[in-house]
Amino acid sequence: MRWRMILVTTFVALFAPCSIGAELSAACKPLLAAMEKTLQTDHATVTTRGTQTVHGVTAGGISYLQFGGVWKKSPMTPQENIQQSRENLKNAKSYACKPLPDSMVGDGAVANFATHTDGEAAVIDNTISIDKRTGLAVTVVTDMKEGNMHLVTQYSYGSIKPPM
Repeated sequence: MRWRMILVTTFVALFAPCSIGAELSAACKPLLAAMEKTLQTDHATVTTRGTQTVHGVTAGGISYLQFGGVWKKSPMTPQENIQQSRENLKNAKSYACKPLPDSMVGDGAVANFATHTDGEAAVIDNTISIDKRTGLAVTVVTDMKEGNMHLVTQYSYGSIKPPM
């Protein structure tokens, strides 16, 4: 149960950088567009924390998470995640993002960004890689100071179907 809460909290916090409730710098706007596009596009995720792995699927506007081999429908839609992210940014003590040097992931070029959110419940640093061709997230690395948490989320696209 704790892992599920951590993942859901991190998932919502992860997208705080893509919120538009506050004035965003020009450097944050491409990240905003990419993360909102990612949330609204059918995709699969694999998130690891140490030896623990959680799979996710978003298909047809519904998100699913797998815990202990069992798929559960998320209580939040992708649009609700976007709305929650906007609220998180409004309530953050501080928020910053900056572009990092581009790199290659597999055979594709990615734009890389670093974000730092100082929220009421947590301080979160993300490194986010966006596919330059599609404008969708490829990898997100999340570090939360509270609980000394390090999560890596890999995204995949194409032929995504609901797991249940």
